[in-house]
Amino acid sequence: MEMNAISEYYKDILSSSPDRLIVYAPSDQSGWGNKIRGFVSCFIIALATRRALVVDEPLILDNFVPPDGIDWDSKPFRKILRKKSVQKKLLATHALPDERNDGVWAAFSIKNFDELYPEQIILHKDGTSIADALIANPRYADVWKACRIDLSTRVTWHGVVTSYLLANPTKKLVQHYKSQCHELLRHPERLKVGVQFRTFHDIGAPWMQYLGSFIQNVNQKVLAPLRKAHPIVLFITTDNLPALEKMAEEMFGAGDIMVKSRKMFHTGTTNAGLLRILEKAMKKVHIIERDFYLDFNRFLPKWLRYHRHLNILADWYALGECDVIASTFTSFGAFAAARTGNRAVLWKIDIAEGYCGMLDDKHYSF
Repeated sequence: MEMNAISEYYKDILSSSPDRLIVYAPSDQSGWGNKIRGFVSCFIIALATRRALVVDEPLILDNFVPPDGIDWDSKPFRKILRKKSVQKKLLATHALPDERNDGVWAAFSIKNFDELYPEQIILHKDGTSIADALIANPRYADVWKACRIDLSTRVTWHGVVTSYLLANPTKKLVQHYKSQCHELLRHPERLKVGVQFRTFHDIGAPWMQYLGSFIQNVNQKVLAPLRKAHPIVLFITTDNLPALEKMAEEMFGAGDIMVKSRKMFHTGTTNAGLLRILEKAMKKVHIIERDFYLDFNRFLPKWLRYHRHLNILADWYALGECDVIASTFTSFGAFAAARTGNRAVLWKIDIAEGYCGMLDDKHYSF
């Protein structure tokens, strides 16, 4: 089993290299999908370079239990992280998976990571990923072989690693999912179809102009063929209320059961400017380490973090529980599917790029 092989390999790392760390402390500006993308990337770095993974992200710590025998909570490492004498370096890269010609990506796909980053502790604060580069690096081929990770496609290895890391959601998250999306569970005889449309409102991209085409493609290419063979329960999620209403109205078919999410809110804070000022002030008086991003979520009591973000995580969890997923395939949609090992039938509807079809490795980008 892949999961057992990964666990055994990682436990050997913990016993032999307990002081070599990769610390994941993502910015509060990262959305949930990007947080998970960076999280998976950090674990790949941990395996490749024999480092312990330390997580300083409340939304992960609050909602997921580590695999058996693994503790990734940053609290036990606070003292060593604050020591001035400990060598630390920030992993600063924007080597996204689709930027394979980028010089940074090329370096990670060829060179020894420890030559680029020899420090004892590596800090990673972005949602970007260099995991693909390390997977492609022949220096680490024996690692992936020892972990029995199937590298045949990105879809495959993303599913293996993500499902390993996020196999144990907390009871609180599962209960909220069941409460919010109970219709998905009440009809086991029906095919569960999840549809996600991301408007990208947080970066200003005008994806709302593609909503009509998105709906038309999903109706014609995904839902119509499925309805001929199965009764379906349709789960719709988006970050825009008008889009949600339009999708529900135009996608609902005779005989369907509809599960309509509430509008999702982005996990990133809207108080970026204020937080940057506060961060600078806290660095001056040494309240926080200079290399850490300030994350607004860290200053919220746990119950309030749940209140702010549990609906988002429940929608993400529900999307991954579906049998068929049709999505714009942002990192939110991609890692919702990857959480369950990419066992669902995946459709990518990317009207901006002119692609609508079954997801293959060539189009697995977000």
